[in-house]
Amino acid sequence: MKEKCLLAAFILATIIHGGGTFISNDYGAILIPNIWGNTEITWRVADCPSAPFSLYWSGNGYWLAQPDSRMTLTVLAVGQDIEGIITLGNRTWRANDTDLAKDLALGVWGLTAWLPGLIVKTGEGDLNDLNETAFESAQRLAGNYLNGTMSSHRGVVEVSGVAYNCLVFDYEQDETSYGEPQRTYLAYDTGTGLLVRGNTTYSFGTPYRLSIELSSVYTPASVILTVTVVFSVGVVIVLLVCVIKRR
Repeated sequence: MKEKCLLAAFILATIIHGGGTFISNDYGAILIPNIWGNTEITWRVADCPSAPFSLYWSGNGYWLAQPDSRMTLTVLAVGQDIEGIITLGNRTWRANDTDLAKDLALGVWGLTAWLPGLIVKTGEGDLNDLNETAFESAQRLAGNYLNGTMSSHRGVVEVSGVAYNCLVFDYEQDETSYGEPQRTYLAYDTGTGLLVRGNTTYSFGTPYRLSIELSSVYTPASVILTVTVVFSVGVVIVLLVCVIKRR
């Protein structure tokens, strides 16, 4: 009987542990998928192109959205990159964050590619590397079409009444002989790595603009907490029954 009770308690404890375990990762812990579900992040699309734009790198076809609509990302996998299902306007597709950065112009793709996208790693070393690469991407070097001025700072960014401690980047491409130079502003919450506010514009003939703000983050954490409490009570009950039966 003693062995059966201990086995039952061990199984329950294992379930609890498994449900709340996060993989060691440089991305924010809330992003890691687990048996209880996946994190879903929503941004409000404050402004966007009035014409369709290609999903050349991250998907196929063209996306077209409306101002004051929503863009969502359901995180499916977290490794060297973030992979998930994104919904933007008329399209829903699976992509990684780096390719999304290319298609949505959430970065600077110069001789040195700086493509932070929607989510960045939050380790202090990772944030320092992100900052260093940002400046390298805008260097005024021969052959760097996106040479320009990059600045960065840490500060509080407020969105919808919520204040976030952010690493903020502001980039302005030098004047070009054709079209309009790229202007990009990206603010990342240093705790979660999420893009809090992003504005980017450029033109190669057809004007492109995208302005997004973090709206909400759904995580299965509340479910984990509830289930963990229930199973914890279950473990205690099993152990109590074992003690009573031994007497």
